[in-house]
Amino acid sequence: MLPGETDLLLREYPMKDATERFSGRVGAYLKYRQGYPDALIPLIEKKSGLTRHSVVADVGCGTGLLAECFLRNGYPVFGVEPNQEMRESAEQRLHAFAGFRSVAGSAESTGLKSNSIDLVTVGRAFHWFNTRRALAEFSRILKPEGSCAIVWNQRKGSSFMRDYDSFLQAYCDDYREMRSARAEQRKLLEDLGFCLSTLAHSERSTMKQLRGKILSLSITPDPQHPRFEPMLKSIEELFHKHESDGQVRFEYNTLVYHRSCLADLNSSILESATDEARVSLGGSE
Repeated sequence: MLPGETDLLLREYPMKDATERFSGRVGAYLKYRQGYPDALIPLIEKKSGLTRHSVVADVGCGTGLLAECFLRNGYPVFGVEPNQEMRESAEQRLHAFAGFRSVAGSAESTGLKSNSIDLVTVGRAFHWFNTRRALAEFSRILKPEGSCAIVWNQRKGSSFMRDYDSFLQAYCDDYREMRSARAEQRKLLEDLGFCLSTLAHSERSTMKQLRGKILSLSITPDPQHPRFEPMLKSIEELFHKHESDGQVRFEYNTLVYHRSCLADLNSSILESATDEARVSLGGSE
């Protein structure tokens, strides 16, 4: 790329607002995004002391991947999502569950009643939030004995995963900054007393599934971007280099940050997470 070309591309193809970055990608997101390990819900149940009467608020609900896990286990879930296209997709996906309630709200302003929620969950979305304001809102809506579980998938260091990471760096201008900021956010959660549990998780993808997974990411180029077609070619090269029996293997550690009683968060540390603490770039692992 020529000197200054990146700046030119950023001017011509400006970054979207965080709440709108998945617009136009919902179909791929719904069909191809990785799920969660089977052990996730039992782990959260144990840490949170949930009962069958516990009420869950899944914040940044998206298309309902994590909400569905709780609904299938009998929990009523409020799915809080600011993006209309994602929210409507979740409503269609989860319409058969009587316990699902869709809420047009954000992490910083959920619209839920104070002291009404037993568990706040966030599945691979916390990097979109204003950290301080979101945690303050979670504290407001949680019951005094309620808890919070924040989940990310972190890629392991296999040969394919390393080349996949290099692929993202090559085609996503904001990827490195996003990854660094997300690491800082995790460090903040640890400083605030969130306990980390790790679960192994893996999935296999065909060529079609790999392409769909990549196109569902918020950080990859849109179809009108000059890098879009070269990116599609690179996806094929990446797949053929690592495929075995027509599939590639994604390997993750699912990171679960859990904390009870958010009302007693260390206020001095929380205040250091300023209004600008949101990772404005975002993206999934």
